[in-house]
Amino acid sequence: MEEKINQPSKIPLHQHISDWIKQEIREKRLHIDDKIPSENELAQQFSVSRLTVRRALQTLEQENLIFRSQGLGAFIKAPISLKRMVNLNSFNEDLSQAGITPSNDIIFEGLVLPPPHIRSLLGIEDQIKVLKIDRIRFGSARPFAFDKTWIPAFYGQLIVDSDLSKRSIFELLEKEYDIIIEKGCQRFDAAIADEELASHLDVPVNTPLLVIKRLIYTNSGKILYYQQRYLRTDRFSYEMILERSSDSLQFANGVGVKEFLPVFDPKADEFSLVV
Repeated sequence: MEEKINQPSKIPLHQHISDWIKQEIREKRLHIDDKIPSENELAQQFSVSRLTVRRALQTLEQENLIFRSQGLGAFIKAPISLKRMVNLNSFNEDLSQAGITPSNDIIFEGLVLPPPHIRSLLGIEDQIKVLKIDRIRFGSARPFAFDKTWIPAFYGQLIVDSDLSKRSIFELLEKEYDIIIEKGCQRFDAAIADEELASHLDVPVNTPLLVIKRLIYTNSGKILYYQQRYLRTDRFSYEMILERSSDSLQFANGVGVKEFLPVFDPKADEFSLVV
């Protein structure tokens, strides 16, 4: 990684550097999560200013090839899995469709008394316990997300003794118990990684995270579970395709979206979207 690359003089200096790093990635001398040389090291290697190096790194960051962590340096970024918001899928299905191998690490599984706002969401009475499952969700052995899931006792009893290390809750209930999962309501928020989340997701404390809060319903209208999913934004993103029409917003494939609205509510725990 110390040799210089001679480029035609018409190519800007900063592109020499970005092209060299891309070549290192292509030829597998730099791998996902590897730290790249510092600004000073690159400046000396290519005999350029740190400003030129910084511009090269900005280009790579815009192209989603690297990410920078304050005080630590720049690192090779994993390809982001883009999820089109059309169907209600499990996380395992999302990753599998993107060609990524899913797996789960169960951190906690047991009966708990849920907090009041979650009890209200699930429509259960005081002092009624629910099954709580905390899982790290991996993609090709790398942590992508951390899930906290609260499941009413009726469905929880079907799950409690099952191995969820490689199966999703959707798959288990649909295939083993013929429970039809019909719809879900999702809300997107932002969060900062505390020590627990940082440890599970292998990120520094205070790293920004995407949070998806969702209620999942069966075809009989019963709530299957409430879930909070904390996602690493350097490894997972959502993409939505919309068409403009006179009566509604629609995806390009014709699936209608009746409403997709931002929620400006200081009481973030009061999940108030209606399906």
